[in-house]
Amino acid sequence: MLLFCEFANSSYGFGNYTTVTLKAGQSYSLSASNFNTSHTHMVSGEAVVVSYNSSGPYDFTVYAVKSGTAFFSYYDKCILFQVVDVIPCDVNMKAGGSYTYSPVVYSSNSNYKTFTWTSNNTAVATVDSKGKVNAVAPGTATITCTANGGIKFKSVVTVSNQLTQQVKLNIKSKSLNVGETVQLTATISPSNTTNKAVKWLSSNENIAQVDDSGKITAIGAGYCSIYVKADDGSGKFDKCLIHVNGPATARGDINGDGAVNLSDAKMVVDIFVGNE
Repeated sequence: MLLFCEFANSSYGFGNYTTVTLKAGQSYSLSASNFNTSHTHMVSGEAVVVSYNSSGPYDFTVYAVKSGTAFFSYYDKCILFQVVDVIPCDVNMKAGGSYTYSPVVYSSNSNYKTFTWTSNNTAVATVDSKGKVNAVAPGTATITCTANGGIKFKSVVTVSNQLTQQVKLNIKSKSLNVGETVQLTATISPSNTTNKAVKWLSSNENIAQVDDSGKITAIGAGYCSIYVKADDGSGKFDKCLIHVNGPATARGDINGDGAVNLSDAKMVVDIFVGNE
């Protein structure tokens, strides 16, 4: 049997009662020690629907169907059901990102509409007075929203690393004489990337060498590529084509390593195609 919420009683007038808070879609079970049809079993408000087994045992199930309040009276007991729309249970974020909650509590009591916010792990995520969360570092944190009326809701925030999405060099190609140097600079995107470390590599150190800061030194005649790669496992990279002036050691020896082979063919691709 279902008891539908067909009428409201603004004064309620039920005397002492117990308060239960539910999210829309949740249910609440209870039972009565006896069932007397001479007593009114009723719901005042439109927030819940109640089903019960009238053949005994007299078990009731209250279903929260929409935001609002509802009184359920059975025999000598009364329960105020507060049905609410709440903040999401789980939020996934990248370090450096932000998220703002939009909690809504439907109640005639204005106290329920003023909130305070706390984080149990500010090293992972912080929250301000307006419900804006800033992800600080990888890990988990529980954000608690408390309405002045006493209702509390919790959201688990999981913060993960922000991987590199792009590595970009300030110079795409450069011609040098033996002994000359040039400084490369790598820009990592996005700006909130967790690990901005990079690694540098020369395709042929007999032509040009590069140190850990991106400084290139021309060693011998030929062509080579200087690569910079993000060190966070994202696989993002960029490259700069270097031409060191001077005759190659043999016709077709593009990279100047003393042999004509597939490495020279790759250098030709770098020369004419450039960075992908």
